Amino acid sequence: MRTADWQLWDVQGVAEAIESYWAESPAEKAHRDLLAALCTRYLPAPDLDVLEVGCGTGRIYERLVPRLVANERYTGVDLSERMLAIGRERFPRARFLAGDGYGLEFADGAFDVSLAFEVVGHLPEIGPFLRELVRVARRTAIFTVWPAADEDGGVVESQEEILGARFLHRQYSHDYLLGQIREHLPDAALDLEVGILGAGCRAYALRRREGSPGLAFTRLFPVQA
Repeated sequence: MRTADWQLWDVQGVAEAIESYWAESPAEKAHRDLLAALCTRYLPAPDLDVLEVGCGTGRIYERLVPRLVANERYTGVDLSERMLAIGRERFPRARFLAGDGYGLEFADGAFDVSLAFEVVGHLPEIGPFLRELVRVARRTAIFTVWPAADEDGGVVESQEEILGARFLHRQYSHDYLLGQIREHLPDAALDLEVGILGAGCRAYALRRREGSPGLAFTRLFPVQA
């Protein structure tokens, strides 16, 4: 598995601190409700196979299963062994696996839908990650970003600190994201839909389509819980 100084989720106490924040923050709860509302657009029946990359402690799992996804149809992967341990303790029936989004150990099109919420904002390279996210999805790949204020710019990078551990915090312009998708998925025929989850978060849904390769922007829509 890939490890680096920007992947410090297993530093003593970090996973527990993040889980406590997720559990107690009204803003985080409201945000997860929005993510669940977003998923209703792309998960019309609970019999679709779903992969969540960066599943953490299962906070999205509990929003999806069983209302939108049957338990046996859900798979979550995460780099953090400690977060996975917390998730497995909370949801012993869930399939939570150790995995790296840069090299997912699944066949092409193994899932109907792949998800990655608040993941790319912590990555130093997003193109290879997005390529993997789309590769394993036979229908739709969905990811969220923290948008940059300057839509004509590229990446705004900073760091955030949790218990002394530093993590990348990256915001992306729309043009930069389109460039990364086109560069790293040149042979895929994809329709792009963008959901607005508020001023600080956008969701990008890449839907496979028949026809010649290329990226077609199809719609922009608000997401409401």
